[in-house]
Amino acid sequence: HMSNYPHPNYGYSNQGLTSRGGTGQPSSSSSGGQNREEVSVQLGHPALEYEEGVHTLRQKVKLLKRMSNSIGEETSLRGKLIDSLSSGFDSATESAKKAKKELDKVYKQARAGHLLALMFFSVGLFVFVYLVYKANRFARWFLPKGRRE
Repeated sequence: HMSNYPHPNYGYSNQGLTSRGGTGQPSSSSSGGQNREEVSVQLGHPALEYEEGVHTLRQKVKLLKRMSNSIGEETSLRGKLIDSLSSGFDSATESAKKAKKELDKVYKQARAGHLLALMFFSVGLFVFVYLVYKANRFARWFLPKGRRE
C-alpha cells in the first residue's frame, strides 16, 4: 500500500470476494454445499428488504395521490373563488364606467352654461320679487290712510 492509513475492506481481498462468514478467507470449492445455503440466505434477506421497500413505496404513492387530490380540490375551489372575484370586478368596472359617463354628462352641462343660466334666473327672480315688494310699498304711500286697511 502507498499510504500508512488502513484501507477499509468492503468484502474484497487480494484474492477476490470473501464469504460473508467474516473469516476473510476466499471461499473454497470444498465447501460448495455450505456456500449455496449462504447464497440462498443472502438472496432471502434482500428479498425481504425489497418487499418492505415496495410496501413503503406503495404507502408513499397512496399519500402522494391523496395529497394531489387535495391539491386538485383546493385548486378547483381557488379557481371558483377567482372566477367570482373576476365577475365582481367586472360588474364594479361596469358601474364605474356608468358613473364616469354620468359625471361627464353633468360636467358638459355645467360647461354649457346650464348652471350659470339657473343662477341668473334665481337672482333675477329674487330681484323681481324685491321690486314688486318695493313697488307695493310705494303705491301704499300714495293711497289715502283710510283705504289702506
